[in-house]
Order: sequence, then C-alpha cells, then structure tokens
Amino acid sequence: MKSIAELFFFFIKKKKKKQNKFVRGLKKVGKALYSQWFMVGMISSILLAFLIPQLGRTNGPLKPEITVNYVAICMVFFFTGMSIKILALKNAFLSIKHQLSKIFF
Repeated sequence: MKSIAELFFFFIKKKKKKQNKFVRGLKKVGKALYSQWFMVGMISSILLAFLIPQLGRTNGPLKPEITVNYVAICMVFFFTGMSIKILALKNAFLSIKHQLSKIFF
C-alpha cells in the first residue's frame, strides 16, 4: 500500500520536456561564463570604462578620489582580516611575549 505522500507526488509529477538545442546551448554558455567569473568581470569593467569614461573622472558620480583612497583600502584590509582563521588569531594573541620581543628588540 502506498502512502498518501507517494500518491500525491505521483499525480503531481510531470514528464520532463526535452529541451531544444538553443536552451541547452544557453545553459552551456552560462556555465562557462559562471566558471570564468573573474575574467568576465575584468572584461566587463574594461568595456564599461571604455564606453562610459565619465564615471571614473575626478568629481564624477563614483567619486574615485574618495573611493580609491579610502573605501577600497578599507575593503582590502577587512576581507583580508575576515580570511584569518580564529585559531591562528588565538595563537598570535597567546604568544604576546614573543610578539613584544619582536617589536622592542
């Protein structure tokens, strides 16, 4: 005897339609672009800078004089700090005598 859930899913199940070649091709291109996300981002940034250079000009809408000098540097230090393992941080704090001897001697 089948359970109620099995009967429910039996009636709801739909047959998978065979995808046409265009959709399969799009999925392959999407997977390739997703796997190469860094290069896609670099090329997109270069194209955007080439097509709309006024975005990055001094006193432009992105304010590069502020974002490059302060925001980008803060983000680099923040993400670097986020990647430090807790155990390594704990060991560094526990070896305070060694750290102080490096600083003062």
